[in-house]
Amino acid sequence: MRVTAGVREGSFIATRKDDAAQTNVAADDGQTVLVVDDDARLRDLLCAVLAPLDCEIVQAGSGEEALTALLQRKVAVIVLDKNLPGMDGFETAQLIRETGEFASTPIIFLTGQADEGDLHRGYDLGAVDFLLKPVSRQVLYAKVKALLELDRSFARLHRESAELHEEQLRAARSAETRQREELALTRRRERLANIFAKD
Repeated sequence: MRVTAGVREGSFIATRKDDAAQTNVAADDGQTVLVVDDDARLRDLLCAVLAPLDCEIVQAGSGEEALTALLQRKVAVIVLDKNLPGMDGFETAQLIRETGEFASTPIIFLTGQADEGDLHRGYDLGAVDFLLKPVSRQVLYAKVKALLELDRSFARLHRESAELHEEQLRAARSAETRQREELALTRRRERLANIFAKD
């Protein structure tokens, strides 16, 4: 697991990671969770809770940092505080949803309190859940783990579908080649038959 801080002055700053040489590089084949909260201590706590998961964790302290982080890498799950300074969590989620690549990325909202209007607005923006602060470690871990497993399942299905499509294309090309060869053979036989018929 690697933990990377959000963008500050245009660069990522690693606060904790396994390989210091990989500060600005996401795991090629791994998954990434984006944790967005303006409380640095809470972000560290959330990252510690998620540390046992086999994923990279990227931190952001604001909506702007979160959006910048999303430009740098593919993210599987977003844990997003509703009450952010400046651009709040809802505005951030709206902009995320307007980006095609992240239109379906699951978002878990964190909030100190949520009325019915907040819940409706959050779910309209594609939130998969709301967690109240103080966040239950077990609940957060279980929900993020389940979403990562779902993301892996979708990725596997996508790969299998692509492989099946490629196999179908190869089979179609092979059948077309055989058909052309059979047609050419039939025409040669017809020409031979015509030659013998003339004799």
